[in-house]
Amino acid sequence: MGQHSFTVDQVDAAIDEVAVTDPRLARYFHSATHLTVSPNTLRAGMKANMIPDEAEAEVDLRALPGMNRDFVDSHLRKAMGRDGDGIEIIPLSDFEATMSGASDPLWQAIEESLWEETSVRRAVPILMPGATDARFFRARGASAYGVGLFDDRLGFSEFLSLFHGHNERVSVRSVERTTDLIGRVVAHFGELSAS
Repeated sequence: MGQHSFTVDQVDAAIDEVAVTDPRLARYFHSATHLTVSPNTLRAGMKANMIPDEAEAEVDLRALPGMNRDFVDSHLRKAMGRDGDGIEIIPLSDFEATMSGASDPLWQAIEESLWEETSVRRAVPILMPGATDARFFRARGASAYGVGLFDDRLGFSEFLSLFHGHNERVSVRSVERTTDLIGRVVAHFGELSAS
């Protein structure tokens, strides 16, 4: 199987095509293929009738693997243009994107467990554009994966829409399926580790 390389324009065109029929899935694809920037907290001034002498913004950024601090700073400076002169960028929580490979015993235990739960043999790693504690485990040399089974009555994009939105929730069926899967993963991992 050969490597494929796509231009940014091709990726964006594919996302636009998906957006026509499934905007939620298109948002996920966009966040999994681009640096995301979300300015969520702004502070400036003391009174409504005075121009503030300084302002502060807290920006949530999610970088892809390979996008280091220099890349992110360069992107921000370019976006601000000359208006960014005199703006100081101070990282508050600065973690590079991490990943675990798909060739260790834990991954094998996950694949075997997925087979038993779903009759699907091949697991495919995907990029989740969110923050988890996995980065701390990986920094200590451990493999870490986010794995679960969502309610099979929901489509993937509908499942994704339940997070970080109004009435954030997860279905009881998703919890039950994931609990069963994790139990199997632990058992299989124990068997693989013992052999």
